[in-house]
Amino acid sequence: MYSVRNLPLVVGLACPVLLSSMNFAQGSPPAAGQHAPATQPAAPAPEVIFHTATRLVTIEVVARDHDRHPLTDLTKDDFHVFEQIAGKKEKNEQKIAVFRRVTISQPAAPYDDTVRVPPGVFTNLLTTQKDPFPPTVILIDGLNTEPAAQLQVHAHMLKMLASIPQDVPAAVFLLGHNLTMVQNFTTDPKRLKQALQKASGANSNGLAQMDPRDDPEALSAFVENIPSASHILPAIQRFERETYGSEMDLRVSKTLDALRSIARHIAGYPGRKNLLWVSSSFPIAISPDDDFDLDQMKNYAPQMQEVAAALGDANVAVYPIDPAGVQVSSVFSAGFNRRGDMGRAISREDLQRTSQQQSMKFLADQTGGQVCVNNNDLGDCVKRAVDDGSSFYEIGYYPDASAWNGEFHKISIRTSQTAVRLTYRQGYYARREGAGDQKKAKYEELQRAGCTDLLTATSITMGARILSSDSPGTIKYVLVIDPNAVVATPTPQGDYHLALQLGACTFDHAGKPLRFMQIPRDRTLTAAEYVSAHAENGLLDTLTLPQNTGATEVRLVVKDTVTGRIGSLNIPFAQPGGAAASAKTNLVPQ
Repeated sequence: MYSVRNLPLVVGLACPVLLSSMNFAQGSPPAAGQHAPATQPAAPAPEVIFHTATRLVTIEVVARDHDRHPLTDLTKDDFHVFEQIAGKKEKNEQKIAVFRRVTISQPAAPYDDTVRVPPGVFTNLLTTQKDPFPPTVILIDGLNTEPAAQLQVHAHMLKMLASIPQDVPAAVFLLGHNLTMVQNFTTDPKRLKQALQKASGANSNGLAQMDPRDDPEALSAFVENIPSASHILPAIQRFERETYGSEMDLRVSKTLDALRSIARHIAGYPGRKNLLWVSSSFPIAISPDDDFDLDQMKNYAPQMQEVAAALGDANVAVYPIDPAGVQVSSVFSAGFNRRGDMGRAISREDLQRTSQQQSMKFLADQTGGQVCVNNNDLGDCVKRAVDDGSSFYEIGYYPDASAWNGEFHKISIRTSQTAVRLTYRQGYYARREGAGDQKKAKYEELQRAGCTDLLTATSITMGARILSSDSPGTIKYVLVIDPNAVVATPTPQGDYHLALQLGACTFDHAGKPLRFMQIPRDRTLTAAEYVSAHAENGLLDTLTLPQNTGATEVRLVVKDTVTGRIGSLNIPFAQPGGAAASAKTNLVPQ
């Protein structure tokens, strides 16, 4: 995960060349490691080239006055950008290299979410428009939200829909024990209403959330009333606390995996994206006892920082929305079965609620969104997010390239204007892939994108189709990669070097990963081949996999090892004889 975009800034996606290049005739494409033949004589290098040392950090800044009205008349000179490396005191002002005011007020063209591809071709290509309304993802989080609060989502559904203009493409996801895409991006209010009804009415109860010390149904509550069993009570209480901590670990892991997968899945959409996370969230830290010993506390902030960086890299602003609205302590509610010391129970509940709101605020602050809690109008929360996404400033600058050693770079932005409120992502990890990175970490990231991520990745646009294999017991795929999404480093000889990683993960009919393969793909293109790749062919490659008994689907992955960008797509795993498997899996379709 990287917080940079290498020049040039690519707005939009691969042109029809990417798809038409998959429509080759009977002849096979170049074998792995070979280049597509140039279709024109050697040509001089294009004027726009990719430099691995040129790193542009971009930030979307929302500027509002004290009444939350957008400020659209600020200039480049009104902003000052500073960077501070973690662990260091000094803040260095950065020179603004890119400044653009984005105001989307006119209705966009009718949104078409259909990708038309040639028969037999699979792609992660996204449909986009020039300056579209920022795509909005609604994530209904049943894993971290009590059933009573989930009912509020259903009750406020129409207000939420009314707060989303019909020109804004929106998608609906449901997080239970798994992440499910209920509705892909659409502007059809009828389809969105049906999706929200399905998501908010689904049986998506999560894991146990009540602290076992306050749960009247816990085993320890029963043992407390048996004097003869008092000697085993400490062991039972310890077991319950350990189980509670393990369940919390699982909840946090599933939630962060879902947020990371959504970030990678929508990264290919240009510009700012909004993620409305409708959830009561999880505590940012939990304590095993009432002493709140910092050495014993489980702190989830480091994992959240990694996911926040992935969301920031994908230009996704998170807007956590607590559907519970204004709350009072549950010990005062009718029917509450009081257990133990009421004062301690109130203290634990207040602390957990505060900790949950801290985790929501953390993700919002780190990605440039805003948290919405203690608000009984979910429609108002949604409207704030949509308003922020329709008017903002894009600011870009080139940080010191020598400081890319993996540390977190905190960003702070000031304005010379008074009474201005700015929201923006708070920083990025300055990672440089290369000799300093461990091979194991690289492998694990590619494997996670191929086998573990719940959705496909779209930072690199790609297509694929099945070919007739020329080796018994193998399956052959041809890939075409958008050359605009990867970095080509000029060499002293006038060629262009590409450093890519290919990966493939096979799945059975139930969506269980079976086998993962990683293949390095360092390539050098001549100037003519480089021009041809951009003008006509795209970057063509082939991938040959061994037959895998029980496999019905494979996810193909491409990673640019310079920037960390990843693209992936799902394709049927061909069976012996060349027939593609038709069994369905639980992977989200393109």
